[in-house]
Amino acid sequence: FSNEAHLLETISQGLYESLLVQIVPLDISIGINKLLSFNENSLRDLYCFQKQYALGNKSEQIQSEISSILDNNKIVTNQQLTEAYETFQSIASKSAAMLPSLTLMELITVSNIVDSCNFKTLKKSLLNQFSSEALNFSQSPAGFAQLLAAQINLYRQVKEGQNFVSLTSLVQQVVPSLDEYLACPTISNAPTQAELDSTIKQTKAANQFIGFADLPSAIYQFTKRNILPPNSATDWPNQLAQYIEKSQACLLMSSASDAEQLQDGQHWLYSFNNSIGEATLIYRPDGYICLYDFSASN
Repeated sequence: FSNEAHLLETISQGLYESLLVQIVPLDISIGINKLLSFNENSLRDLYCFQKQYALGNKSEQIQSEISSILDNNKIVTNQQLTEAYETFQSIASKSAAMLPSLTLMELITVSNIVDSCNFKTLKKSLLNQFSSEALNFSQSPAGFAQLLAAQINLYRQVKEGQNFVSLTSLVQQVVPSLDEYLACPTISNAPTQAELDSTIKQTKAANQFIGFADLPSAIYQFTKRNILPPNSATDWPNQLAQYIEKSQACLLMSSASDAEQLQDGQHWLYSFNNSIGEATLIYRPDGYICLYDFSASN
């Protein structure tokens, strides 16, 4: 085996048909690579705490210590994911066929969007309308959640009673302009961090464009950053072009300040910061290196 992680992944895949480790007392599912990225103190503490939990010792101090380790490493518990899944299921009842296929990272994407959108403040009839439209353009649960959130972003940008662009109308308007921004470099599956670091440096050195992976990701980010319009009067093509230009300049003119492995142990986030703004790239296990988010400086 090339390394310890590969050995453990092979064992886990053979025994459990999964690359995720289930730490039952702590109620978490985590990728082996992510678990091995914890520092020695955190690993030792988690081992001790899960033994205490298994023995029934769930004092406030131990719970606080566990929460601190999980928060510092951005780990979401199974309970949190279950709650988000149930909310998503109640909204996306027509997409029941999608639900069994949710991966851990799709669940986390859904969970983050459920937390940010505050669905309970929306009328059921409005939510049903938004959900129906989002389903028309979705090919995955994460894509559905992103498009639903985009429609909610548009709705909340206008004052009550004013007209806002429906998702269907928005997609019809912007898809021709978005095609050129859906371009990403690729790398062979399961690269090491060193290989991934090198590919990103080479891509930047070649001034290669790094865009969004898919339409839902792009639309969600553009509405989140108020680039796409809540009404048709906005000069969005120019705003969109400026946003993309700044994102590429930010990536080109700065080095990654941080590389973070996500909970499933297969996705990576790379952060870039300078006077232009803050950009984040994501590596996905399908081999794509994509723009994940960009926030321009004022």
